[in-house]
Amino acid sequence: GLIRAQQNDVDKFRRRLEYLKSLKGTSQSKTYQAYILDGHSWGKNIGLELSTTHEFGHVLHDQIMGGINKHLSAASGTASKRMRSRWDKLYEKSKGKSWVYDNLSEYGMSDNMEFFAESFCLYNYRPDLLPKEIKTAFDDFFVLFDEIQAENANIYSWD
Repeated sequence: GLIRAQQNDVDKFRRRLEYLKSLKGTSQSKTYQAYILDGHSWGKNIGLELSTTHEFGHVLHDQIMGGINKHLSAASGTASKRMRSRWDKLYEKSKGKSWVYDNLSEYGMSDNMEFFAESFCLYNYRPDLLPKEIKTAFDDFFVLFDEIQAENANIYSWD
């Protein structure tokens, strides 16, 4: 189980790396590099903070909703599936919307996990740019997170 999940993560990383290598010298490559180096248009000069926040968004997505390691989700099966389904629907519904084009990168719309991570950046830095439906979904996500933390206080304790 766990070894296979870790191998799947390594394989996914290798596929992304190969994809990025294939972009070398293309206009997409320049766009991707600008995004990585400069951050979002609304987040100039805080690229490192945004990258860290983006990656932390992946951690939350994975641990609460089982983004990559579904079998390791901290949420109960029903709560996790319900939240994951909600975000999958938000991702599909957001495709082609103007707020997406104005505030997320093309990479951020490449799949539901990147959508969550980039939206998480907006939620933390510029929530005014998010539609109410996305803000509410994040608010509910953190309610679920608090419930999980309370249920597993011994796991999350630093004592």
